[in-house]
Amino acid sequence: MNHATEVVSGEDHSVRPIGYDFVKRGNNRVPNLARFEAPEMRGMTNPVAIFEWVSTGTLTTDRILRYKLLDADTSILGSRVFEKLKLGISTSPLTDLSQLSDSHTVVSKSDIESAQWYRLDRK
Repeated sequence: MNHATEVVSGEDHSVRPIGYDFVKRGNNRVPNLARFEAPEMRGMTNPVAIFEWVSTGTLTTDRILRYKLLDADTSILGSRVFEKLKLGISTSPLTDLSQLSDSHTVVSKSDIESAQWYRLDRK
């Protein structure tokens, strides 16, 4: 999330603040978990999210982090995103975000049923 402080809903354009949890690594505090409220997720059985940086002006710094939530059980696009995530999980699941690439899915812990899944797709 590149230290973003807020995300914007692709559905209703509302701005949601991002909260971070931090861990200590050596003498440094580093972000470990980012979270925000997403009421659009209510009622979804298999939610997936797409995040993208969107330009809002002429400067490269004029941009927002937009998200779109989809239910992989009812949305064709959501199902495609979910399948791509599943296909990207290697035999030994990656749990290190520094290894995030467009060919692997990184999971927050080795139990993929309860983990969060991440993937970077470059356009």
